[in-house]
Amino acid sequence: MSNHTSYIVFWMIMFVILGAFWYIIDRRYGVKWYRLWYRLTHKDPLPDNIAVGFVYNRRSRHKAVMAAVLSTLQTFVALYSVQSLNLLVELVLWLVEIPMTMIGFMIGPFAFKLWGRKDEMLDAIDDLEQKHLGGRDIEDDSTRDKAKEVKVKPAAKKEPEPAPAPKEEKPDPKKLFDRYTKR
Repeated sequence: MSNHTSYIVFWMIMFVILGAFWYIIDRRYGVKWYRLWYRLTHKDPLPDNIAVGFVYNRRSRHKAVMAAVLSTLQTFVALYSVQSLNLLVELVLWLVEIPMTMIGFMIGPFAFKLWGRKDEMLDAIDDLEQKHLGGRDIEDDSTRDKAKEVKVKPAAKKEPEPAPAPKEEKPDPKKLFDRYTKR
């Protein structure tokens, strides 16, 4: 029973993540694909000021249909693969995957904002590297100023002189005795 439960919980978490991922993909590429699909299936083209994807800017009912389609595809793949535990577990999982994917679609806008901030952060890192490196690329040797390079001649090798041996000091027995007896 524990094996079935962990399998179901794993796929629940995965479908929340996959729902957010599908939202990001739909927002980036799905709007273009949906325009093409709309142009092929409708008489009039979609107006340019409307940005709609298969999931992006759609009503919850349409998102639920998309979640059901994606969940059904995953269930068929799992049933015909080696990873499938049994039919009952896959049926329960199929019923749970649809709401988990919907939750992923709801998390998707926040994930898309974080994904967009990634570009800002990487641009800031590039700016810091440009300031630190003086406007040159690490791997591009052609931008180095050859005139500013200083060639250093190796110094003549000298044999190092051995250091003098430290003098061994013998402790005064009277001081040792006084320190021991604390006089």
